[in-house]
Amino acid sequence: MSKEELPDTLKQAVAKLHQTLNAFRLNPRNSIPALRDHRMRAYEFDRELRKYKLVRKNRPIVMLQEGTEAAQEALDWLQSDEGRITLKPLEYDMELSKVSEDRIQAHLAHAASENSTEQLIETSCESRVTKYGTWSKTVGESFVLGEDEAREIVLNLLVDDGAEERENRVALLNPIFKKVGIAMQPHPTQGLMVALTYAGRFERHPPPKAAAENLPELPPPPSADHVAKSVAADIRQFLTMTETGHDMEEYEAIITSSNKLGIQLEPREGKGALEGETCELVVVKAVQPGGSCQRAGVTVGSHLLFINGQTTHYCGYQGAMDLLKGASRPLTLRFARPVDALSGDLFAR
Repeated sequence: MSKEELPDTLKQAVAKLHQTLNAFRLNPRNSIPALRDHRMRAYEFDRELRKYKLVRKNRPIVMLQEGTEAAQEALDWLQSDEGRITLKPLEYDMELSKVSEDRIQAHLAHAASENSTEQLIETSCESRVTKYGTWSKTVGESFVLGEDEAREIVLNLLVDDGAEERENRVALLNPIFKKVGIAMQPHPTQGLMVALTYAGRFERHPPPKAAAENLPELPPPPSADHVAKSVAADIRQFLTMTETGHDMEEYEAIITSSNKLGIQLEPREGKGALEGETCELVVVKAVQPGGSCQRAGVTVGSHLLFINGQTTHYCGYQGAMDLLKGASRPLTLRFARPVDALSGDLFAR
């Protein structure tokens, strides 16, 4: 079942999971609060069964094989230097979503075979992908049973409880993967089944010639400039709606002098891309009187959005400092400040 053919509720759930996957890959460390303060606090030890279980309000209880050990391992990785990575977003692919649908059907067939005398012929991920297109480099898949909320699905993949090789975590963080297909289907007794298929390079098989003649002409792909503007618009909307609650005024400061900028920046905590998580904002703490930035109109409390066209939304304070150190002149800095509080500090503690 393709993304277009899904019921509206599942279609929205697939879109939300795709968005949450990419938000995680752009900055995995944003998930530290969700893992540490929400999920790990929901772990309880069942003395009778001698196992950990995941207990959350208004959600099914999930029995775990490892419990806190796997979650702590994932948390330690996020807090290490290895967790300071930025991965490219995954493009959603309709054909790979069909592969994921086949994965769900394979799971159901396997479960049915346990109560049948017929022998089940199982297929590999590679053969399922090859059915729909050609691929190179690598492919992979993940399967989650019983979770129906995007953040919990991503955390499930990250922790990967009970998997010795942490295959789901490896797939989630694999920089080679460029595309993903997602399928969802309710299970008769165990909640929602979620299957994900990843690929590096993937091209669907061309349709038969007779059918191809009747296909509508596909629109050209968006230009790099269009994508950049779309990303910028999303970040501005995110800032306005979640970071400040105010209408924002954006302004540019163009620095041509090779002298020091005369500006002091600081990191401040703000809302992350996922619910309940945080990210690092870059805010003007002080402006040197008579300095280059003051002459260009920069004010205290402004939020630094772009450095020569590159967003600071995902790189945080240290990444912004690195961009400034290597930036050429003329230097274009783009800031945002609230329309109704231009004279105050927008991010005052």
